[in-house]
Amino acid sequence: MGAGALYGFIEADAGQRVVAFCGPSGAMRLAMSSSALLPSLCFENLRVAAAKLVWTGPRREPSSSGLLDVEAMREAVTTAAPQLLPADGTWLRYFCWMSSGHSVEGVDRLVSEAARPESADLAAAASVWAAAFGKQALADFLERLSASCETSRMSAALRPALRLRREGRERHADEDEFFSHIFDGHVAGVILDLAGGADVEATGPAIHQGDVGCCRWTPLAAAAEISGRRKQGAVIAGLLLAARARVDRKCPGPCGWTPLMRAASCGASAAATLQLLMRAGADVRIRHENGSTALEMGDKAAARILREARDSRMLAAPASAGPKGTGRPTAESQGSFSRGRAGPRNALALAHAGRAGHGAKAKSAGRGYFQKAQT
Repeated sequence: MGAGALYGFIEADAGQRVVAFCGPSGAMRLAMSSSALLPSLCFENLRVAAAKLVWTGPRREPSSSGLLDVEAMREAVTTAAPQLLPADGTWLRYFCWMSSGHSVEGVDRLVSEAARPESADLAAAASVWAAAFGKQALADFLERLSASCETSRMSAALRPALRLRREGRERHADEDEFFSHIFDGHVAGVILDLAGGADVEATGPAIHQGDVGCCRWTPLAAAAEISGRRKQGAVIAGLLLAARARVDRKCPGPCGWTPLMRAASCGASAAATLQLLMRAGADVRIRHENGSTALEMGDKAAARILREARDSRMLAAPASAGPKGTGRPTAESQGSFSRGRAGPRNALALAHAGRAGHGAKAKSAGRGYFQKAQT
């Protein structure tokens, strides 16, 4: 199809068929790639087209191997900040999709729901969540969607959250308050702090009080630390990882604490956070200044959890075989798994995992996104 035919196709129905074919995010990228296409795929046309779309693909549930737990997040935020969960918060699963590798699908579904005229609250709340996860372009787009909806339908309780997000772009976030919310297990506070510009790699208070020259907390290490006594610790750790916190970042100081070490030192009570950090790619081989790894810092139950998570990760990673034809492990597999110690048994399991992954990829090919709703 030539450029003229493509433009005519878009111009004929204000871009609705293009949006229906490739989804809102794909349509916006198409529009921005050519100034000739932009008039027909302007913001208002995109909003109208997205609002008329219905999902016709398979209903997907958030992956259990993702970083975010929908039910845990909803439970933690419902009482503390109900304004962040309009429409029962069911749309949070789209952020879970984004965190588990289905970004385009999650964005398209979220935009199609937020673009409806009656969805001002949803669009405004989703804008705050998107900003908290570091997706500023999506947050700006959702905020525009909320403004284009009927303003009388937006809850007054959401306006302070939006104002906080806007002000966060112009001021330095209060890092003391950010760490206080983490240590208190205040999930809603952490979300608003991140949306307001808090740094996921901020340097916090000293780990060992009274020792001025020793190590200091990072947000993810602080979340790992509280996970031994607060169930919200795993939820906050997932939020920080989804906001692109580095899973293996060592604490600022000489000791070299990692979030995985802090969670391991809490023992089996931090099982959910240990598994989460391992799914995010945490390296169990990193050593503390005293020579210990995370495997050696916890109790026997924590060590067993780490070993099982490590072995499961190895079996589920066909990438460890390297690109086709190279016969070499990838850099990711070298950084996460032990090298040269697989043995015949594990080698056979990895081979089976590779074939299973190839079959699943072939089955998933050709998945559609949206079709235009019947009028």
